[in-house]
Amino acid sequence: MADDHFERMDSQDYTDIHGRPYMNSERNSDYVVRQDGYRNILLCATFVLELLILTFVIVLEYFLRWTDIFPLRRQNFSCTDPEISCSKDARALMADFAFNAQVPNEAVYALSFCVPPFVVLIGEIGMYTFSSEPQKPVRLLSKHCTMPQVCRRLLRFIGVFLFGAFALMIFVDIIKVVVGRLRPDFLEVCQLNHTRCVTTGGDEMCLNTNKFDLREARTSFPSMNASLTSYSAIFIAIYIHGAMRAHTVRILRPFLSLIFIMLSLLCGLTEYVLCRSHWTDVATGFTMGLVLALYIGIAVLNHFQENLSHLRLMQIFNSYLSDNYYSLDDKYHSRFTDFPSLHIPRAHMPPRLSDSSDGKYRRRPPHNTFQRDLTHTVENFRRNSYMQGSSSHM
Repeated sequence: MADDHFERMDSQDYTDIHGRPYMNSERNSDYVVRQDGYRNILLCATFVLELLILTFVIVLEYFLRWTDIFPLRRQNFSCTDPEISCSKDARALMADFAFNAQVPNEAVYALSFCVPPFVVLIGEIGMYTFSSEPQKPVRLLSKHCTMPQVCRRLLRFIGVFLFGAFALMIFVDIIKVVVGRLRPDFLEVCQLNHTRCVTTGGDEMCLNTNKFDLREARTSFPSMNASLTSYSAIFIAIYIHGAMRAHTVRILRPFLSLIFIMLSLLCGLTEYVLCRSHWTDVATGFTMGLVLALYIGIAVLNHFQENLSHLRLMQIFNSYLSDNYYSLDDKYHSRFTDFPSLHIPRAHMPPRLSDSSDGKYRRRPPHNTFQRDLTHTVENFRRNSYMQGSSSHM
C-alpha cells in the first residue's frame, strides 16, 4: 500500500504558488520545451536588435565624420592669435622628439579597430585550447543547433568593443561640432590671405577653399586619436587581466598591458607636439576613452569572465571549507566534541507550578536563558573558527 501511495503521488502534477509545474511532473516536458522555445526566440530577437543598433551607430558616425550634414560651429579668428599660429618651423623643433611621426588618421583608426579584436581572437583560441574549464555552449533554434563557447565569447566581446568604439566616436564628434575649437595649426591650413586680414574674420580670409580641410581644422576639441587609442588600450588591458587568470603570468599581464597603454600615450603626445591638438584636447580625449573602456570592460562585460553556475559555486565553496576548516570526507562524521570551543548549554526547565487555587501567591518560573546561551556559544564558535582560519593563512 505504501508503494501504491507513493506511485500515486509521483503521478500527480505538482505546481508552485504561481501555478507553474515542478520539474518532476510528467507534463513538465511540454512546459520545458515551450520555455526553451521562448528563450531561443528571445535570444534571436535580442541578437537582431543589437545588430540593428550597431548598424545605426555606424551609419550615424559616418554622417557625423565624413559628411557636412550636421552644421559646424564656426567661430571667428584673429590673424595674430598665437594659439592657432603653429607652423612648420615650430613643429621642426620637436620633430626629433616625436620621431617625425606623421601617421595618418586613417592608420590610427585602423589600428585602434583591428588590434583589440585580434588580441581577443588569440586569447579566446588559447583559452579554448589549453583551458581545463568546462565549456558552455549556447542552444540556438533547437537542441541540435548549438554554438560553442569560443564563438559566443568572440561575438560578444568584439561586438561590444565595436559598439563602444563607434559610440565614443559619436560622442567626440558631437562635442567637436558643438564646440568648434580651432586647431593650433589652423592659420597654416587656412593659408591666410594677408591682404584681406583684418582684426577678426572667418573663412573668407582663407585661400584654401577645401571645406573638408577647413572643417577638420575647426574640430580640435577633444582629440579623436587620443580618445580612440586610450579606449582600445584600456580595453585590451582589462581583457588581458580578465582572461589570463593563471598565477604564473604575473609579469606577462602588466607587460602586455603597459605596452598598449604607452603606445596610446605616445599617440596622444604626438598630437600635441606636432601642433595638431591642444594639450587640453588630448587630456580630455584620454579621459573619455578611459571612462568608456572601464564601463564597457567592468560593468558590461564583467571583467570578461563567465558567470559561474551553482554547481561550480558549490564546488568552490566546498574547496574553501576543506582548505580552511575540515576535510570534506569527514564532514558527515564530525561531531561537536571535535571542537572544544563549542559548548552546548543545558536547557533550564521551569519548575512545575503548584496547584494552589490562590494565584496571587504563585511563584513565577525563572527566566529561560537557553536561547541566549546557545546564541553566545555559536557566536564564540564562529569567532574562534575565523581566528583559526586566519592564523593558518598567515
